[in-house]
Amino acid sequence: MVDADSKMPETCPKASYCGTTVPIWMRGTHPSTNDGIQTRQACANFQNGGASYIECCGQTMDIRVKNCGKFFVYYLYSVPACPMAYCAGKDAPCPAGTWSPTGFPPGCKEFYPQLTDPPRLRGPVIERNTFYFTCDLNFSGNDLDQAFEFVWLFNGLEDPKVTPEVVSEPGRSARLDGAKLAGLLNKNIGCKVRGFFKRTTIKAGFWLESPRTYWAGIQTEPSSITTMTNEDRKNVMVKSTVPVLCDSRFGADEFCCLRISISEGGPDTAPYPIVWSCRYLICMSAWNTTLQEVSVTFPVIVPKTAMQDGNKDLLVSFASLRVAEPSPYQQIFQGLKIPSVHVRTETRNSKLCSISEQHITGLEDKRLFSFYKPGDYTAYENIGRHFEVQIQTWPCYRERADRAVTCVCGVAVREKDDLIRINGCNHFFYGPSVGSPEITVPRRLREGTRITQARDGSQISLYFPSSSQITINTSSGHLSLNISVPGTDYMDGRGLCGTFDNNPTNELTHRSGFVDKMPSDGVPESFTESWKNDDRSSLFQSLPQSLGDSYAPDYCWCSEDDFTVNCNYRRTDGDYYTILRGFSGTSWDIPLSGTDTYPQLTDPPSLRGPVIERNTFYFTCDLTFSGNDTDQVFEFVWLFNGLEDPKVPPEIVPFTVRSARLEGAKLTGLLNKNIGCKVRGFFNRTADIRGPWLQSTTTYWAGIRAEPSSITIRAEEDRKDLTIKSTLPIVCDSPSTPDYLCCLLIDISVDGPFGNRLVLSNTCKYKLCTSSWSSTRQEATVTVSVVARMTTIQDGTKTLLLSFPSLVVTEANPYLQIYQGLKINSVQDFSPV
Repeated sequence: MVDADSKMPETCPKASYCGTTVPIWMRGTHPSTNDGIQTRQACANFQNGGASYIECCGQTMDIRVKNCGKFFVYYLYSVPACPMAYCAGKDAPCPAGTWSPTGFPPGCKEFYPQLTDPPRLRGPVIERNTFYFTCDLNFSGNDLDQAFEFVWLFNGLEDPKVTPEVVSEPGRSARLDGAKLAGLLNKNIGCKVRGFFKRTTIKAGFWLESPRTYWAGIQTEPSSITTMTNEDRKNVMVKSTVPVLCDSRFGADEFCCLRISISEGGPDTAPYPIVWSCRYLICMSAWNTTLQEVSVTFPVIVPKTAMQDGNKDLLVSFASLRVAEPSPYQQIFQGLKIPSVHVRTETRNSKLCSISEQHITGLEDKRLFSFYKPGDYTAYENIGRHFEVQIQTWPCYRERADRAVTCVCGVAVREKDDLIRINGCNHFFYGPSVGSPEITVPRRLREGTRITQARDGSQISLYFPSSSQITINTSSGHLSLNISVPGTDYMDGRGLCGTFDNNPTNELTHRSGFVDKMPSDGVPESFTESWKNDDRSSLFQSLPQSLGDSYAPDYCWCSEDDFTVNCNYRRTDGDYYTILRGFSGTSWDIPLSGTDTYPQLTDPPSLRGPVIERNTFYFTCDLTFSGNDTDQVFEFVWLFNGLEDPKVPPEIVPFTVRSARLEGAKLTGLLNKNIGCKVRGFFNRTADIRGPWLQSTTTYWAGIRAEPSSITIRAEEDRKDLTIKSTLPIVCDSPSTPDYLCCLLIDISVDGPFGNRLVLSNTCKYKLCTSSWSSTRQEATVTVSVVARMTTIQDGTKTLLLSFPSLVVTEANPYLQIYQGLKINSVQDFSPV
């Protein structure tokens, strides 16, 4: 019902009018009061290209209308497609880019609060026996309808354990309680915020991220010690940037401490307890409010005698923290592993190569030269020890009209099975990187490999057991790096950095071995291009095959007499390899000859599933192995797109079990990925030595997707089918619920410039139900028919998206709740001229 001045238009409104893409108007005149109820034809303004097409009337439907004097009453039918709406009213809508609760003036305003200043991170703020961080926003708007969504970031990523916080006017701040940092220490804390109006959730503003981050955790400084002199003494600091707080009932700050123990035998992963010695205390009484840290320092002595067999690598290793204090602000340290300190004794001098923007300073010839091509390049490699540093370059600005300058935006470093990728290649051509680089580690690092990052994210350092070190500076908007390699690389190192052979005249040696000369313009393009990698050899694009290498370092030991850490190298003699000590002080020498150090697995595990059992489902990782030693144990790890996930911890099973199980309810946040697994074996009596990982040869893509991902329209009245497919079962809470009622509801929306053509789906809601599950194909599907009507297109190719809003699940079953918030991939629909 509308008043007489707001009646439906009797002339054709233009497309994208009346607040919709396809407005519907009334063809003909409105009846008089004496005419009673009349039937009229409603027209949708789009072109279908049919022979009977009427201008501005691509689709018709009958409606009924009555003139009641001061107002009209309409009987309207549901519109046949999502982007259509009936047109009525006399007022002009809000201008483009604005809205109001009614869609009309007065009260039109922008879609969301216009934030300009990023939030400010503050903390840790200590209040009595608690601490917290705040994310503070400076914004002058005072609309009572506005609200702000704050999200906490850890190494630049959200964490599901710390939910977003919505703050309403006049609030401008969010608070992160320190007790929530369990499992989130040793990361950079940051935050981001965006604004929205509560009466419209259609649009929210852009995220603004805090420029400052705060590294919260316990670290060692330095993380690596290199000695070249006899009886060299170095100090090591263990530092906490998080307050050490106790329950006020337990006394003064000098008694509120964390106990740091040096582990003599290495990391405490063995089932036998390892003797800890040289216990140090980090106490709240030593908290420095200016530096926002508390620390303890101890000396490390590296006595070095004549070494006949090369350089030595040792570790100062720490036992995982054990906290007895009940305060939740100290319990966050429970089980935290303090990074080991790598101690390197060298007999030869190391070499340094520097790369900054497009300039390289080599290992031996320190003349600067430039390169200008984008791509993946080998900066340095030693094939013999499986070590390689690659850089990824990207155009960052134009030096002149015919040549762009490239800068380093990515670094990938491999040493044996370790691979670390630093990716800042998120900018446009000729622009700086945005935010801090992303650090990814495709597989578990060996002990002794370290990654450290400055609190403000400006520097990343990578340390490897070989004593190779890469320092990456990120503060300029591009990456610059220093590559330090050990003297043992003599005669074996090469790459863009030159050759490590104490001969500065052959620095421009191609990958093929050809020695080039420096051109007059200082741009040896043929040399640099010889070190370019394709997708197969690029460490950014591919993961090298595992060597099965497990670095087993020698560990420093500690003297209880003077609390000095002694890193004298203890050589392995004969057939003996490791000494483990129990609580009694008894030691065992374990011979190597004739005895395997771990179960000798040969066949990779097999992945099975999804297996449906009533209203649950699961996967299994099954191992075939004939060994029957009662001391053997197997460690299973689940992989998602080849990576482990902390939400799914490893599973250790005894010798009688050859299988691990992954419950489907644990897949929240892990859908639309390939599931796989890996396994390795070890003996309880020597748990610090474990076999190489064997990975399942098959994976299973688990999630929901639309197929095909694009539809091309080439013929008039062309109909295409689209399949929405779930490769996981859809199970409901009650076994008595019929399969045809156990469903996921899927909405479809159409986005894009419609122009002379419209994509219509049969309906906007579809059901994906248990009844459509195929046990043979292991999938449930629903088919959507897509019809495109179009006339001659004069202005080029048209593109649309069939997109799917995030899934909303009301069923309580945790096996169905895994779909909550899942985003199905959009389907692109286009039609070439």
